[in-house]
Amino acid sequence: MDDKDLARDVWRGVQHALRASIVSGEYPPGSRLVEQQLADRFGTSRGPVRTALQELERTGLVVSIDRRGTFVRSLSEEDLEEITSLVELLWPFVVKRAIRRIGPAEREWLEAFRARIPDDPDPETMLAQTIELAREVFRMAHHKRALDIFESLLIQTSAQSLFLVAAEAQPEAWRSSGPDSKATIDALLEGDLAKALPPTYGWLRGVEDLLENGQKPSKQKA
Repeated sequence: MDDKDLARDVWRGVQHALRASIVSGEYPPGSRLVEQQLADRFGTSRGPVRTALQELERTGLVVSIDRRGTFVRSLSEEDLEEITSLVELLWPFVVKRAIRRIGPAEREWLEAFRARIPDDPDPETMLAQTIELAREVFRMAHHKRALDIFESLLIQTSAQSLFLVAAEAQPEAWRSSGPDSKATIDALLEGDLAKALPPTYGWLRGVEDLLENGQKPSKQKA
């Protein structure tokens, strides 16, 4: 945890560190989060931990259940369908706006980013780069509320652990259905909206298929 975070506001430092641990998959969906254990880990009292957990619950990353405790949220099939369909709705909107706003600086970023995409990435690298590219496209679109929605959806899905579970379940399948960031960047540089959409749609459907055939999201929320 960053010492400056702790010095400024202890609970915020705990929240940021715990959020990163959840999104990275260190605490997978369904994990129970025990206040005293977290307090010991972060070197603080239970009060800041409790406040951090309350804020994480407000953003949808964890859920508190009476007489059971606090857990990393698991997705129901309905949750997954709603989240992926909302991303499919947002993506054409932000790509269209971004294409109209791509200037020399944006083109330079896209070209540099494309150059560092490996030909055969592992699942963690693939997902991290896909999220980084998507965030940048949302920023290029200059639509703060759309970016806020996207960030909220990433938090709610625990996107990294969700994708990695699916990839581990079917290692060959994710390679064929994973996101094609190079194709997306090429389409953005060409200003071709139609070509920029299918790579992302394929990834979203691929995640759903992988979970359907590998490890399904829970029927009930944690």
